[in-house]
Amino acid sequence: MASNRDKNSQERVLVMAFRMIFGEKINVNNDAEKYGVSRRTILRDISAIKHSLADKEVGNYRFGVKYNEKQNNYSIFDHGVLSITEVLAMLLGLMGSDLRISADRFSKIQKDAIQMVATDERRTISNLLINLHDNYAQILKRDDNLDQFQQLLNGIINQQTIYFTYQGQINVQKGVPLSIYSNNGHFYALVYYE
Repeated sequence: MASNRDKNSQERVLVMAFRMIFGEKINVNNDAEKYGVSRRTILRDISAIKHSLADKEVGNYRFGVKYNEKQNNYSIFDHGVLSITEVLAMLLGLMGSDLRISADRFSKIQKDAIQMVATDERRTISNLLINLHDNYAQILKRDDNLDQFQQLLNGIINQQTIYFTYQGQINVQKGVPLSIYSNNGHFYALVYYE
């Protein structure tokens, strides 16, 4: 049976972890005073968070705890899943493709993509992409067809029948999309139909 002290410790560690996940920095002195515990206790709590993030089943090595000596605080560091080069290639490829999306959707995709790079590279990529949204808005000439693209992907994933016309034909066909690919800035779907 867990004592009140253990429950308080577990709750404090959980709250501190969530605070760091949401971008807050933990200052050992301030948190020791806030929780009415010693600096050593807060350092033990941060160590517990570090070990939890390093656990293969919990943290999968994407996140870690980083100490900033100048500011004397701890924060959660995201190692990222994509490099700056991969994000740039993806966004520039999207700009040059026939898949047209609204400037607002492009902006959201851009922001989401930035969150996939390492924490310390986010400012760099944000600076590199500062004009990309404006450039995208200028080249946008067609209606937003991301919804159609999403429906096609859902059809592939769920093996659902879709209705389509081929190269401007009048007759509507139906079939099951199998895959999607891109060539020379155009997207194509491989569809099985009788």
